[in-house]
Amino acid sequence: MSTSDSGGEIGLPLQGGIVRAGRIECGAAALTAQPSARPRVSHSVVPVMPANIPPVRPEVSSTQQWADPEEPLKKAEPFKIPDQLREQLLPPPDAPNVRPAPRAEPFRLPDLNISPHGGDTERSSRSKPEGKRFVAIQCPKLHLNEPAAPACRICYLPLELDAPQLETLQPALGWLQRAGTSERWEVVNPVILIGRAPGFSAVDRLALTLSGVSAAIADLHVEARLSGFRMEVMDRSGRRGTHVINPDGRKVRLEPGAPIRLRETGSIVLADEVTLTFEVDR
Repeated sequence: MSTSDSGGEIGLPLQGGIVRAGRIECGAAALTAQPSARPRVSHSVVPVMPANIPPVRPEVSSTQQWADPEEPLKKAEPFKIPDQLREQLLPPPDAPNVRPAPRAEPFRLPDLNISPHGGDTERSSRSKPEGKRFVAIQCPKLHLNEPAAPACRICYLPLELDAPQLETLQPALGWLQRAGTSERWEVVNPVILIGRAPGFSAVDRLALTLSGVSAAIADLHVEARLSGFRMEVMDRSGRRGTHVINPDGRKVRLEPGAPIRLRETGSIVLADEVTLTFEVDR
């Protein structure tokens, strides 16, 4: 152990090192060692900004201006088209007014009513003729009949003598039904041509072609004509082989060029090979 003469610091040798003491008192008093005072250091360091340093602001260029938060917002200016772009988009003020192109009409197919005997196209494409008008009366079931008939030709109900008269075009009188087949034609055209090759149908006539017949049937064998509520049949073959059987049961042979009336439910017999019955919808 070593001491200082003036009572200064004394170093004490200890195990593991030397402890420096401020003062050592000898005698009965215990040895007291006071370590040198050191400042305390806190682990949480909070930097303090000096009060005299102003806050740092970003640098602003001479062309950039910052808005004052206390100043009210200004209304945005409307967008204006540059003059160069305006000349490309808008026509010059003195340009002439251009009318829009006319609207195209929809395409329509012409009404092709081709005549079997030829003729010009302009005449065949005209509208259909109105046709002849006839006077008719109605039965209680609204069936049309000729004014002089005592009973309805379809339902057989009696007709009133003072029934009001109506004007009508050629009415549909019924059907021509070929016996033994499903062939059926409506009776409404003013002229009906019947045969093996009677020609072509037109506006005012109907051509009935009979298939699967022998040479006994002429190309144009029978012609039927309608006039209001009457249908008359005439032989056109010249062979005197056409007969008419009316509802009374009598079988009458047709003479060439001499028409005979065919009544409802009556029949036309062509060369004893083809039978056509005049039927009505009841």
